[in-house]
Amino acid sequence: MTHMKRIILLIFFLAFGELLVAQQQTESCSIKVPAELKKEACGAQRIHLVFESSCSIQHVEITVYNHWGNILYVSDQLDHFWQGKDKTPGNYYYRITGVFLNGNKIDQNGYFTLL
Repeated sequence: MTHMKRIILLIFFLAFGELLVAQQQTESCSIKVPAELKKEACGAQRIHLVFESSCSIQHVEITVYNHWGNILYVSDQLDHFWQGKDKTPGNYYYRITGVFLNGNKIDQNGYFTLL
């Protein structure tokens, strides 16, 4: 192989490698949690919990607590219905743990308001 071909090949691999590293560094995975949720109007009074992820998920666990710290809901799905018949309006604490498909860990918590 000539020197010119080796130099071109080396430049290609260096440029491609830098592109892959830049793409991996900018890939930031997160889960979007709505600030407010509403009960459905039907008799079951279900609450549709829809958490959106910016990356594919390998495993997730969502836990919702009341303001006394009691666990009210646990799920391994981002899109699920929570029976809200006896849930009063107010603030609820959530914790989301798990692993994204790219290996990044999920550890997120905060509050949402039930209307």
